[in-house]
Amino acid sequence: MDSYSLRDTDLTEESGGTSSKGDGGTLESISDTLLHWSGLIGCKRSTTGNIINKVPVPTDATTMEVTDYLGCPAAKKMSFLKLNGGGHAWPSGLNQPKVLLGNTIQEIDGAAFVWQFVKDVSK
Repeated sequence: MDSYSLRDTDLTEESGGTSSKGDGGTLESISDTLLHWSGLIGCKRSTTGNIINKVPVPTDATTMEVTDYLGCPAAKKMSFLKLNGGGHAWPSGLNQPKVLLGNTIQEIDGAAFVWQFVKDVSK
């Protein structure tokens, strides 16, 4: 599972490029990174994503797009979460400083979402 927020550009850019953070270096684009991992896992890329806005929270100004990869080998799963309008904050986290981390997406409970993913792939 991988997630990315379009507003999280302090750490990476969606199109890749050169990072000035930490030791710097070259960053792959999000699409190239997903293509790399789907190839390693053996999944085929899905052509559609599902927009999730389960909990309409007018103050968080976010949505989440989930892309599931199909054709994965048995006991393998790959999903990509694109957090539209979210910052570098844990989904559904409480008391996260917006000034430092940006918007906190409230559409999902981050811990429950990750736990369900782990349970699904460990069967």
